[in-house]
Amino acid sequence: VECYQVVLEVFEDLYLLARRHQESIGLGSSMASSSRGIPSDVMSATSGVRLNELPELLPMPMSPSSATPSLDALLRHCLEDHMQGADELFHFCILKWMMQRELPVYRYDSPYIKDFLERHARDQPGLLCRYFQHRGRWAEACDAYMSLFRRSRSGVGPRLSRSDTLVLLQSAALCARMPGSNRNVEPILQEISEATRGEATAVA
Repeated sequence: VECYQVVLEVFEDLYLLARRHQESIGLGSSMASSSRGIPSDVMSATSGVRLNELPELLPMPMSPSSATPSLDALLRHCLEDHMQGADELFHFCILKWMMQRELPVYRYDSPYIKDFLERHARDQPGLLCRYFQHRGRWAEACDAYMSLFRRSRSGVGPRLSRSDTLVLLQSAALCARMPGSNRNVEPILQEISEATRGEATAVA
């Protein structure tokens, strides 16, 4: 467990450096208003740079502009390189750290990611929806989005704002329209229409 902590400390240093870099180039306001973490689009694009291979040694001191691609490369190495086998506890430690930093865990191909999201993402149930959507599993993504919508409407799940509800339904509709989803988009569009009318009434 102590060796896991050493790795997490490296991640944390890179994460903080990446945040400072994003703030310095003008993303600080959006980060502060929407999330504590690095925006998922920035994390996925890695500021236009992606390391195809992990360097044997990280440069010290690290250039701020290199922090995000280096963090992404390290995360992929730890979560996706299974040549030496996959340590479930190690993966769970990394995924839990990523959730605490609001990083896009669903973009990484850990063999334990789906189980982790089902067991530990109760506070962020939308992550499982994004997991399916990111992998083109349209039927499961649509069902997950609609399940989250129905649970919120019935009061069983987390209560969503009108705008969040619309985003959820629009995502479900997008997945339902994808080839091979075998999902009927019409009931979802009807829910979107009702939600939009409700939002317009509230504004009026």
